[in-house]
Amino acid sequence: MHSSYLNPSLHARLQANYSDVKVTNAGMPGRSYTIPDWGRGGRLTTRYEGEAEHYHVNCPFCGDQRGRLAIHYRFGTPDPATNRPVTHLVYCHNETHCMEDRENREQLHLSLFQGISLPVLPLILSSSPQLSASGSLQLSEPCDLPEGLPINDEQIPSEVRSYISQRRFDVNVLWKRWRVLYCAADDSCSPKISRRIVAPYFQHRAPLDSSSKLVIVGYVARLVESDEVRVGSYNPKYLMPRGFKKSRYLYGLHRVLKQPGPIVVVEGITDVWRLRSNAVAVIGTDVSNQQRNLLAQLGRRRPIVVFFDNDPGDTALQMAENVAAQLRQLQCPEVYVAQPPAGRQDVGECTRLEAWKAVARSMGTTVKKLGIDWLT
Repeated sequence: MHSSYLNPSLHARLQANYSDVKVTNAGMPGRSYTIPDWGRGGRLTTRYEGEAEHYHVNCPFCGDQRGRLAIHYRFGTPDPATNRPVTHLVYCHNETHCMEDRENREQLHLSLFQGISLPVLPLILSSSPQLSASGSLQLSEPCDLPEGLPINDEQIPSEVRSYISQRRFDVNVLWKRWRVLYCAADDSCSPKISRRIVAPYFQHRAPLDSSSKLVIVGYVARLVESDEVRVGSYNPKYLMPRGFKKSRYLYGLHRVLKQPGPIVVVEGITDVWRLRSNAVAVIGTDVSNQQRNLLAQLGRRRPIVVFFDNDPGDTALQMAENVAAQLRQLQCPEVYVAQPPAGRQDVGECTRLEAWKAVARSMGTTVKKLGIDWLT
């Protein structure tokens, strides 16, 4: 063990568990002192202040790959006031704020000092996680949808039906599978919604537990084609409810949990609609730590196929390759990259068979051997 570290034992344990450990403020002990905590009946508590030696590793709770978990050198040592192990001197610098959850801190301590493997934990979906009475993580409050009609309703304007049929989507499938709506106008939303197709985001209370309650956490509202000539900063093509952070979710996740076979990661919601099953959308090509964490937990048990658009200069392809590489680093054994066939810009432009053939080709197999029900 390196004798120059203030806690060579902790550093060695981190090295054994994470391999890559960076050290900041090496040799700096900081300050600590014991005082009465009158908010807790005057019992003694220890305060730690000032710059001190920290060890930085990839956070195991949010799929981090940038060494954003900072661990104070006194983590796991006996507290001078209570003689209990110090577990609060750890911080995740990602927006998930993983270490605000006491359970995560205790799990990290057990993994380092008692050799207990870290469990696959639910993703924290709030920058300030709220705990139920039982201590389990709760999601943010459900989101109210704009008032609208089911997309297969007979009162839907003809230009909206035409917009959908030109893209070879079935309005009955859009309603049955994804509860897509058409909103003529709803001024109570923020921002206000007018003449838009609305796709709700569904999420289980525990994101990867299909038995937990299903709630709507947000939505995407898209202009119909006849209104796109007016697209501008005041009337963008896509709207989402104020405060909704799409980077925390995977569109379509609730459906893939009950479907066997590979999971296809695509850019947009219409790509999910095209594939119809086994697909989730990240909305763009920038996959957040939260989304990556969810995909990694799924990918440890099922194949993952990253299927982005055909962009000029192969930008999307490079992004897809990067996502695939990150998932492989997170112990996902089967990760592939698919591309739209020649003449197709994205998954949404493909026929369903073309899209699934591209998926099968990337995996070195055929559509029939994928083990999915892609026709229904």
